[in-house]
Amino acid sequence: MSATAEVDAPARPAFSFDGAVGALRDNPLVVVAGLILLATLVYFFGFVNFFGDRVNGPRSTAVWAWKVWDNPVTNYEHAKLIPFLVLFLLWSSRAELKAAPIGFVRPTIGPGEWKIALG
Repeated sequence: MSATAEVDAPARPAFSFDGAVGALRDNPLVVVAGLILLATLVYFFGFVNFFGDRVNGPRSTAVWAWKVWDNPVTNYEHAKLIPFLVLFLLWSSRAELKAAPIGFVRPTIGPGEWKIALG
Protein backbone atom coordinates (compact mmCIF):
# COMPACT_ATOMS: atom_id res chain seq x y z
CA MET A 1 0.00 0.00 0.00
CA SER A 2 1.56 3.27 -1.04
CA ALA A 3 1.30 6.33 1.10
CA THR A 4 0.94 8.83 -1.70
CA ALA A 5 -1.53 11.61 -1.13
CA GLU A 6 -3.44 13.16 -3.93
CA VAL A 7 -2.97 16.86 -4.23
CA ASP A 8 -6.06 18.77 -5.16
CA ALA A 9 -5.68 21.29 -7.93
CA PRO A 10 -6.30 24.86 -6.83
CA ALA A 11 -9.81 26.08 -7.43
CA ARG A 12 -10.15 28.00 -10.65
CA PRO A 13 -11.81 31.39 -10.26
CA ALA A 14 -15.08 31.98 -12.04
CA PHE A 15 -13.59 34.92 -13.95
CA SER A 16 -9.98 35.81 -14.48
CA PHE A 17 -8.44 38.65 -16.41
CA ASP A 18 -5.99 36.22 -18.01
CA GLY A 19 -8.90 34.13 -19.30
CA ALA A 20 -10.57 37.20 -20.80
CA VAL A 21 -7.33 38.27 -22.50
CA GLY A 22 -6.86 34.70 -23.76
CA ALA A 23 -10.39 34.67 -25.21
CA LEU A 24 -9.72 38.00 -26.90
CA ARG A 25 -6.47 36.67 -28.32
CA ASP A 26 -8.06 33.41 -29.51
CA ASN A 27 -11.30 34.86 -30.94
CA PRO A 28 -10.92 38.59 -31.55
CA LEU A 29 -13.71 38.80 -34.12
CA VAL A 30 -16.21 37.09 -31.83
CA VAL A 31 -15.36 39.45 -28.98
CA VAL A 32 -15.54 42.53 -31.21
CA ALA A 33 -18.85 41.36 -32.70
CA GLY A 34 -20.25 40.79 -29.20
CA LEU A 35 -19.17 44.27 -28.10
CA ILE A 36 -20.72 45.82 -31.22
CA LEU A 37 -23.97 43.95 -30.55
CA LEU A 38 -23.99 45.09 -26.91
CA ALA A 39 -23.28 48.70 -27.90
CA THR A 40 -26.09 48.58 -30.48
CA LEU A 41 -28.59 47.28 -27.92
CA VAL A 42 -27.57 49.93 -25.38
CA TYR A 43 -27.78 52.67 -28.00
CA PHE A 44 -31.25 51.75 -29.27
CA PHE A 45 -32.67 50.85 -25.86
CA GLY A 46 -31.26 53.77 -23.94
CA PHE A 47 -30.67 56.70 -26.28
CA VAL A 48 -32.90 56.63 -29.36
CA ASN A 49 -36.29 58.25 -28.72
CA PHE A 50 -38.86 55.83 -30.09
CA PHE A 51 -41.67 56.76 -27.72
CA GLY A 52 -43.27 60.04 -26.89
CA ASP A 53 -46.25 62.28 -27.13
CA ARG A 54 -47.06 65.97 -26.88
CA VAL A 55 -47.39 65.90 -23.10
CA ASN A 56 -44.30 63.93 -22.10
CA GLY A 57 -42.06 64.63 -25.06
CA PRO A 58 -39.72 62.13 -26.72
CA ARG A 59 -38.53 59.22 -24.58
CA SER A 60 -36.16 56.32 -25.09
CA THR A 61 -37.35 52.76 -24.63
CA ALA A 62 -35.69 52.50 -21.21
CA VAL A 63 -37.30 55.71 -19.92
CA TRP A 64 -40.68 54.79 -21.38
CA ALA A 65 -40.56 51.30 -19.85
CA TRP A 66 -39.57 52.65 -16.45
CA LYS A 67 -42.43 55.18 -16.51
CA VAL A 68 -44.94 52.48 -17.47
CA TRP A 69 -43.56 50.05 -14.88
CA ASP A 70 -43.69 52.72 -12.18
CA ASN A 71 -47.32 53.67 -12.81
CA PRO A 72 -49.74 51.94 -10.41
CA VAL A 73 -52.60 52.47 -12.88
CA THR A 74 -51.03 50.12 -15.46
CA ASN A 75 -50.41 47.42 -12.81
CA TYR A 76 -46.94 46.59 -14.21
CA GLU A 77 -44.92 47.30 -11.05
CA HIS A 78 -43.63 43.71 -11.04
CA ALA A 79 -42.10 44.20 -14.50
CA LYS A 80 -39.07 45.92 -12.91
CA LEU A 81 -37.98 42.44 -11.84
CA ILE A 82 -38.00 40.99 -15.37
CA PRO A 83 -34.52 42.20 -16.48
CA PHE A 84 -32.99 40.82 -13.29
CA LEU A 85 -34.87 37.54 -13.71
CA VAL A 86 -33.59 37.20 -17.28
CA LEU A 87 -30.02 37.88 -16.15
CA PHE A 88 -30.39 35.27 -13.39
CA LEU A 89 -31.73 32.67 -15.82
CA LEU A 90 -28.89 33.33 -18.28
CA TRP A 91 -26.32 33.16 -15.50
CA SER A 92 -27.74 29.97 -13.98
CA SER A 93 -27.78 28.17 -17.35
CA ARG A 94 -24.40 29.43 -18.58
CA ALA A 95 -22.90 25.92 -18.60
CA GLU A 96 -25.64 24.64 -20.90
CA LEU A 97 -25.33 27.72 -23.11
CA LYS A 98 -21.57 27.19 -23.44
CA ALA A 99 -22.10 23.53 -24.33
CA ALA A 100 -24.79 24.25 -26.93
CA PRO A 101 -23.68 23.80 -30.53
CA ILE A 102 -23.31 26.97 -32.54
CA GLY A 103 -24.49 26.86 -36.11
CA PHE A 104 -27.25 27.60 -38.54
CA VAL A 105 -30.48 25.68 -38.34
CA ARG A 106 -32.57 25.77 -41.49
CA PRO A 107 -36.18 26.40 -40.51
CA THR A 108 -38.79 24.10 -41.94
CA ILE A 109 -42.24 25.26 -42.93
CA GLY A 110 -44.97 22.84 -42.03
CA PRO A 111 -48.61 22.78 -43.06
CA GLY A 112 -49.63 25.03 -40.17
CA GLU A 113 -47.18 27.73 -41.16
CA TRP A 114 -48.27 27.54 -44.80
CA LYS A 115 -51.90 27.90 -43.75
CA ILE A 116 -51.06 31.00 -41.71
CA ALA A 117 -48.87 32.46 -44.46
CA LEU A 118 -51.43 31.94 -47.21
CA GLY A 119 -54.38 33.13 -45.12
